[in-house]
Amino acid sequence: MSAPPRGAKTVLLRSSISVAGLAQRVAWLPLGRDERDPQRFWLLVLGALSQTAPGSAVVRPLTAAPELDGWAITERLLKDLTRRGDRVWLVVDDVHELGPAEAGRQLELLVMRGPLELRLVLATGQDVRLGLHQLRLEASSCSAQELTAPDTEQSSHRPRVP
Repeated sequence: MSAPPRGAKTVLLRSSISVAGLAQRVAWLPLGRDERDPQRFWLLVLGALSQTAPGSAVVRPLTAAPELDGWAITERLLKDLTRRGDRVWLVVDDVHELGPAEAGRQLELLVMRGPLELRLVLATGQDVRLGLHQLRLEASSCSAQELTAPDTEQSSHRPRVP
């Protein structure tokens, strides 16, 4: 999801997750400015996923150490996530903060090789180059009305989250 800063991406995503009843299955990872350290990023991903109902059963914890490699962490996470078939969502908010550096390339690997049960939502305020042009993405269209924050009186127009 791409929209300008202050474009209500976070509000829309949180509202959609709440309305769909997915809070226990969603790992939310807000990124800060200049989040470029691969080890820190992947430890945050592991921590967020382990807080979800499906992730708590399969994601093995790691502790920061100088020898930890972001690529090895990514490969391990891919193995962990294929151990079980429960669907889990990973929302990376402000993914543009990763930049084109190593952590961004590692996230690209997760996007390309992640299991079908992993749903990735990448929210950004800027263009992000993750090699997504190489993927065949399944997408559903929705109207502008469906993308508005849910109104309690208009339950029939709530955004759908597959």
